[in-house]
Amino acid sequence: MTTKFPHLPRLWIGFCTLIPSFFAHADEEKMVELLNMDLEALMDLEVKVASNKEKPLREQPGVVSVITAEDIQKTGARSLQDILKQVPGFWINTDTFSLFSASFRGISGMDAKILLIIDGIEQNEHAFGSIFFGNHYPADTIKQIEIIRGPGSVTYGGAAELAVIKVTTKGAELEGSHLITTADFTEHNIHNSNLIFMTGNTLENGLAYSFSASAGYGDYSNQDYTGITDHTVPLQDNSDMRPYNINLGLTYQTSELRIFYDQYRQEDRVVYGDLGIWLDDRDAPERAFTELTQPATVNFDMFDIHFTHRWQFNDQFTLTGLFSYNNQIPWERTVPERTYDGYVQTHRWTVGLRGFYEMDQQSNLLLGINYYDEKMEVFDPQVNKLDYFYFEDSQTKSVDDLAVYFQYENDFEWGNLTAGGRYEDHQAIGRKFVPRLALTKVWEQLHAKVMYSKAFKTPQFSTIASAILANNPIMDAEDTTDVEIEMGYQFSKTWQLTGNLYQLNIQDYIAFDSATLANVTAGDVTTYGGELLLTMRTGNLDLDLGYSNAQLSSTTVDTIRIEGEPRRVLGIPTHKLLVNTTYHFDQHSSINLNGVIVGSRYACFSDPANLICGGPHKLDLEYDFNLFYQREYQNWRLGIGIANLLNSEVWYVQPYRGSQPPTPGLERRLMLNLEYHF
Repeated sequence: MTTKFPHLPRLWIGFCTLIPSFFAHADEEKMVELLNMDLEALMDLEVKVASNKEKPLREQPGVVSVITAEDIQKTGARSLQDILKQVPGFWINTDTFSLFSASFRGISGMDAKILLIIDGIEQNEHAFGSIFFGNHYPADTIKQIEIIRGPGSVTYGGAAELAVIKVTTKGAELEGSHLITTADFTEHNIHNSNLIFMTGNTLENGLAYSFSASAGYGDYSNQDYTGITDHTVPLQDNSDMRPYNINLGLTYQTSELRIFYDQYRQEDRVVYGDLGIWLDDRDAPERAFTELTQPATVNFDMFDIHFTHRWQFNDQFTLTGLFSYNNQIPWERTVPERTYDGYVQTHRWTVGLRGFYEMDQQSNLLLGINYYDEKMEVFDPQVNKLDYFYFEDSQTKSVDDLAVYFQYENDFEWGNLTAGGRYEDHQAIGRKFVPRLALTKVWEQLHAKVMYSKAFKTPQFSTIASAILANNPIMDAEDTTDVEIEMGYQFSKTWQLTGNLYQLNIQDYIAFDSATLANVTAGDVTTYGGELLLTMRTGNLDLDLGYSNAQLSSTTVDTIRIEGEPRRVLGIPTHKLLVNTTYHFDQHSSINLNGVIVGSRYACFSDPANLICGGPHKLDLEYDFNLFYQREYQNWRLGIGIANLLNSEVWYVQPYRGSQPPTPGLERRLMLNLEYHF
């Protein structure tokens, strides 16, 4: 592909030549203190995303990744999507309306399979349970990300079937206010832009506060999209993403109140892959191959108020209470050329108690109970038939869910044992019990882990309703079994190698059926593979090299299979190589190269004779690298770089046999960051 912005490399090189000499003032002896955490400190970083209490990464009873604010800052990442592409096992896919979501270990994460939590608040939308990325969840607001690369249903519930992404945003430690602006530039447009204001502090009376507000815009592509019916439309000026977010946190002693509002808008010219809105005119003789001349908009709104209080009865026992109210308007579509004014709204009230009892220095027990009541309302029954939402002549439907869970940990001489289980009773799908077992052992430089987990997916309102409409009701949750082995060896104080193997089996896999435009129980699927990560921290240099492999072992789900390629999953790469390396000039400046090489994938392309993906076509290897330089000076932080350094073709692919050809990504572009602390 010929670049439309050929001067970017020269501009970047010139800038990086001038900036270090202009700002050279740092004390070289303090070079490593702030930005270059040594390997031992990294491995001893304590979290509790998978454990009952804080433990180092090597002792966590799961395959766990942690990304800090410093890790994020030096890469120039714009959003959570950019960060996840650098995590082993994850990949970014697209789906209906060109919305971006994630897959993990060969399985699509749409529809309540991957759980995203930000500051204790679940972000999955309540119609289908999906998470949408793109230029969503700005990276500069994030303090730390903790990821369970594996099931988390025992402690996190029925949306944590494949993985858990737990994000903590920057808070009282800000000690002042920050104003940040970021943007990517191509020749004719601005992309991935964000304007962020953050402030936080701890007052003399002990009250701590944090507040952030962010707004973004910019097209997700400046290329042309060709639909399944061979129609072509430019996505530039037709694919704008507009996220807005407000996050207020107040903490006093052992109480925390958080008010969270998130609004996500994305322009849509793709619909179900045919550039028309044939879903609305499905009964028309011509099947409504009417191309939109103006982009529609897909809207997601969420408001959450979240309160927790912790009672410390003694040195051994702590009880934490939770109350939250969540209000969402998911999947609201505005279509300028059609009357499409209806929408649905969900209300979820949640209460919970979690007790932690530390029996002695070696053993502890976590016990929890959680209950929520959720109601969905249809505000225009003419938009979608009432039976689609199984309301039975009513415009509202309610469902409740009760869960009880436990997790026991004991540090024996022969290893650290974790055993837990969750019992859940969901009004729509019935009762479920899932156990988990983990054994970890650390011998100085060497550590080993063996994990066995059961998990499940709780289908949401619209998933259940669409299956009823297709006369194929969902009778049970997905049932997942996951076996993992991890080993790691720290060769010295500067580098470590960690690897893991897994086998993931899902029974009663719930998938989207493009023929009926409904979710159905499609069959069973098993994937297997492994992930390898080399971590080095030496002097001025940080280096992370990773490899992910995800292969199909067996499946009865036809929509994800590729004929003649029994080990591949449609739309998801079998192999992914990642690199993330940073050179620190001093404690105030660094240069980073990060990116991925993605093995060849298969995707559906235009096929007017077969509107639900004919024979999938093989894509070429994909190279997506970014180069980013940052410099801190007094109250300022400046960053400049090049995204998609090699100007490669980047594709976002639908991870099943649907009607949507791959969505082209952005070409090479200039990255600019500016932050001021006051």
